[in-house]
Amino acid sequence: MKCASTVKRALQRQRTEAQANLFIALCRAKHGLIPTREHHFATPYRNWRLDFAWPAKLVALEVEGGAFAGGRHTRGSGFREDAAKYNHATCLGWRVLRVLPEQLNSPRTFALLACLLSGSAPPAPPPPSRRKAQARRQAVLL
Repeated sequence: MKCASTVKRALQRQRTEAQANLFIALCRAKHGLIPTREHHFATPYRNWRLDFAWPAKLVALEVEGGAFAGGRHTRGSGFREDAAKYNHATCLGWRVLRVLPEQLNSPRTFALLACLLSGSAPPAPPPPSRRKAQARRQAVLL
């Protein structure tokens, strides 16, 4: 019998895969450009991968999983490795869009992707949430 954590990880992988497949289908429908998954770009000592990439346009999208659950991307060593990868990709001319898993298939992500893929101006950022606006006002009062 499998332990609960193994089953939980398997279900999470299935959800992640379903989200990725939906993302690719939406990219095809919205932009006509299908991203490459796990695109490799190498250096003499590293063999990095980008979650989704449009190599001809030097555009990539990275999904930062586990941000609120102590995942690899938020631990010191993982954050350091990600920063090195993103910096190297930038030096090679890549433009990297970073999103959380829940943002992957959002209209905002597709608007930003359209901007990167077409070279157009970015859309205006969304207004801050009420809670953030209240916190900012309280911080000013202190």
